[in-house]
Amino acid sequence: GPSPMTASNAAAFHQGLAAAHAGNFERAFAIAQSMLARDANDVHAFQIIGIANLLQGRNHEALDAFIRANQLAPRQPPILHWIGVLMRERGDFVQARTAFSLAAELAPENPEHLANLAETLVLMGARDEARKAFEKAVQIAPPSSIVIAKAARFFEQSHDLERAGELAERAYALAP
Repeated sequence: GPSPMTASNAAAFHQGLAAAHAGNFERAFAIAQSMLARDANDVHAFQIIGIANLLQGRNHEALDAFIRANQLAPRQPPILHWIGVLMRERGDFVQARTAFSLAAELAPENPEHLANLAETLVLMGARDEARKAFEKAVQIAPPSSIVIAKAARFFEQSHDLERAGELAERAYALAP
């Protein structure tokens, strides 16, 4: 399995992510490479590489990094989330559905995974399953205005305007 997260490793991980999010990709990759020099199987280094590539629109490289991270640390919801997003982006809805389903199962407190699953199910034409996933997502506490807004949009497109209106009001109340 993956090596345990040491304090210095945690600091490097957070510095690498921060650099990537700040657009300093050279620094992000340098931090990831130094982590890999210490441990060639450092799952957190592959996550930094994945995020840095993703933020540059290099989805193929990002997916490769997240798949490697998933091989090293299977069943980690954040890694599965990004695999799902990238698989859906490339039109591989079956793989995306698998990743989001597992993430939702492993992190039932996070409505994002269910919302992503629901959006993927819509793309697959499985609207009844999508409806169930959205309904489950909007029940999770604490509520997420983003998830509730996505569900409202789904119900609006499904012509269930009463449910869409309820959810839209709820999303607005959470984040006006």
